[in-house]
Amino acid sequence: MRPHNHYFEVNRPEELKAVEDTILKLGTQVSPREKKTKEIRNIVIKFSPGCNFDPTEQDLTKVSEENKKFYIHDLPFAKKRVTIIRHKVLFEMNETAKILDTDAATRRARIIEPDYAPYNIPCLIANQFLRRNGALEETIFLRSSDIIDVLPLDIYAMQALQMDILNAHAEKSKTQMFNLERGPVTALIASAHVYIKE
Repeated sequence: MRPHNHYFEVNRPEELKAVEDTILKLGTQVSPREKKTKEIRNIVIKFSPGCNFDPTEQDLTKVSEENKKFYIHDLPFAKKRVTIIRHKVLFEMNETAKILDTDAATRRARIIEPDYAPYNIPCLIANQFLRRNGALEETIFLRSSDIIDVLPLDIYAMQALQMDILNAHAEKSKTQMFNLERGPVTALIASAHVYIKE
């Protein structure tokens, strides 16, 4: 296999098209559970803080029909998923906020398996939070990710957790906990894949 770029920066959801194109062009074909996919292993995608997958907050008239697929299609489902994840990781989220508050240089602020998949093995294994350069940066580790249908949901949910941690004390103090900006969310993906349409 020839070498190819494993690093992508995404500022708007439609920029995931470049990731999809790269996977389709250079990826390896695999067929887990009889579903044909092309995948590239061990890639990094950095999502800017302004990358918003909520279609109600975008002017989609400026987005091509093909690229609209990168926005969340079922927003009520996405919001319900965020609520379930928040409930599942509430203790870890509070502990993570305490760690970040105590030590600005810590690398120990993390949440293990924040994904909720009652009938499946979660794709999202863990996320880590770092206070760096005046921002709260987040790195998520995924064992597998469908770039088109699932990754936007994961980023949407992880951005919500990031804001929860930033606003950990907002109810009491009316200010963000760390006086930090929201930083990028970087996804490290073991198997980034696209389903092949027959």
